[in-house]
Amino acid sequence: MIAGYKEGSLVDVPGRVAVVVFTAGCNLRCPYCHNADLVLPERIAKLRPVSEERLISRIKYLYDRGLISAVAITGGEPLLWNGLTMFLSKLREIKGLFLKVDTNGTVPSRLKELVNNKLVDYIAMDVKSSPAKYALAVGLAKFDCKHIKSSAEFLKGQSKVMYEFRTTVVPSLITEEDFEGLLEFVIGANLYALQRFRPLSTLDPKYSQLEPTSSAFLGKMAAYFVPYVKKVEIRK
Repeated sequence: MIAGYKEGSLVDVPGRVAVVVFTAGCNLRCPYCHNADLVLPERIAKLRPVSEERLISRIKYLYDRGLISAVAITGGEPLLWNGLTMFLSKLREIKGLFLKVDTNGTVPSRLKELVNNKLVDYIAMDVKSSPAKYALAVGLAKFDCKHIKSSAEFLKGQSKVMYEFRTTVVPSLITEEDFEGLLEFVIGANLYALQRFRPLSTLDPKYSQLEPTSSAFLGKMAAYFVPYVKKVEIRK
């Protein structure tokens, strides 16, 4: 379901003003997640769904008046929402509207469907950590990275949409020893974005006590990946 939306974002779609749509539900439990209300079932149950028809009408109103040029759909994990394909299809009827979807990469079949059917213009895929630490980074007892690798290879091998890989650099989950493992996912990518972790309200309260990622470490990490991807970007 759609749990909420935000108008006028300047940071969610590069170079565009966007409406950000939040979907509820996620199959991961990343301890540093800032969106617990969209992840934990007991919190989701208290949310009031947003009417899709009213939201589409609002988006069209803003677009027609030149107040936005894009929609970014995030979560939670949007690819788990059964209504996503239909929602994007309706937004596609607004000619010229730029559509972006954020994903954790765990549902490659749905990702391929969206891309191959030209329902999206931009995909931002999270890469949480190296394979050795992936389970820890997503808050699960164990985790098989095969779907993450499948989604990553698909995005790198297609030319239908723009895409980026991005990693939130959490001090306890990303160290220099994880660089080589992360490279397995992102090597050859068009864009790899490194995001500074900020200790705001987190799903696991212990992570709110961590220090923010240092600029020095972000710089060292960026330098490591420069030879292997077309562009590295640090987002602060």
